[in-house]
Amino acid sequence: MDDDIVLSVGGAETSYDQTATRFLRSKLGALQMNQKSHYTACEKLQRVHTRMGILIVVLTTITVGFAFGTIDVIGKFGSYVVGGLSLVAGILAGIQTFSNFAGRASEHQGVAVAYGTLLREFELRTSGAFSETDNAENLVDLMGRWTEISKMAPLTKFHLRVKHGDSSEAGES
Repeated sequence: MDDDIVLSVGGAETSYDQTATRFLRSKLGALQMNQKSHYTACEKLQRVHTRMGILIVVLTTITVGFAFGTIDVIGKFGSYVVGGLSLVAGILAGIQTFSNFAGRASEHQGVAVAYGTLLREFELRTSGAFSETDNAENLVDLMGRWTEISKMAPLTKFHLRVKHGDSSEAGES
């Protein structure tokens, strides 16, 4: 058939019974879902990082403020509370440091931007701005870029992917 596309990315060949433009159009939903899932993951991780940071600042401010008080000011029970708050603040700071919420959010954001860039190119190519021949010639490169983005992408939670349109049993990054 004249419209058959043989796509070889990463050594695997697949034949598609459609035009390159139609093939690119069929991938727009998956690209949008990937982009939105990574942006959502980024936002959630940033929110956790910020909220935990605020809580740590509040707890350490309280404990440092009362550290200079005497037992008469806060009472014996109060000194236990202040000591407990200090302990909780230290544990939360450790969790925040070792969980690296900000770094993980940055990784998701970078991947979301990369998917967004690829998505805009797919949209431009399916809008009629490029010829079918040009789309066919660039199809392997486009799909190769998608594969590279997927390889560097951190995992997203399945419920985020479903929320943004993934209907597969186990989606890809």
